[in-house]
Amino acid sequence: MRYGSHTSVECPTQHQEEAFDFLVEEFEKIDGVVRRVNNSHELGEYISFEVDLPEKFERVDGLDEEDEKNEMLLIEYEEWLSEANRIEEEYSNRYDEFL
Repeated sequence: MRYGSHTSVECPTQHQEEAFDFLVEEFEKIDGVVRRVNNSHELGEYISFEVDLPEKFERVDGLDEEDEKNEMLLIEYEEWLSEANRIEEEYSNRYDEFL
């Protein structure tokens, strides 16, 4: 189930399955979901990977930060984003030459 897209990640021209499996494995650890998306383009179709947020972060934009419950969720969301950025950096380091 899709709860909101966090980011779109380029699919490498080589090692596509390995790259997809890496993202799925890493994002599952933090409750993220990775989908393979076929994109249309005037030069032809291309694949990208979409990373979706966990359900609990679906509506974090616009939350009242003064509410203690929301504050805890926002802190957790910031931690999730930090880990997601680490995963994306590792992905880039592994597959950058094939992007």
